[in-house]
Amino acid sequence: MLKNDRLSHWCVGAVLSWTTAFFLIGLPIFHFWLQASIKKIALFTVLACVLQLAVTPWLFEARASAQNPTGIRSKRTAAVVIWLSLLIFLFNCFVLRDAAPDFGARVIFLGGPILLGTLTLIIRKIVVRKRDD
Repeated sequence: MLKNDRLSHWCVGAVLSWTTAFFLIGLPIFHFWLQASIKKIALFTVLACVLQLAVTPWLFEARASAQNPTGIRSKRTAAVVIWLSLLIFLFNCFVLRDAAPDFGARVIFLGGPILLGTLTLIIRKIVVRKRDD
């Protein structure tokens, strides 16, 4: 029913996944247990879904297909690292939004995901270059 070769199925899957995450994780854990507002949880879920939808065409292009059975591994790795780094950055923005303005914590929580993502891409590039030599 769902095919790997249709970008629309990838986008529908992302929307359904984030909707499920809102109801199974967002409400029970963040609203009922941690007392976060539903509005904040919904805003994060929508922004995270939009972020994934923005990266989806890049992942779709790098997927394995009949013409390219292995896919484009470097492009897929870069897309996933950038997507997860931005997702963690977004989550940290929501966590720190109501916190006291501590400059050190903001630098670590907001700069950390971007720095680690960049380092991961650099290390991946070095490893692939050495392997290809």
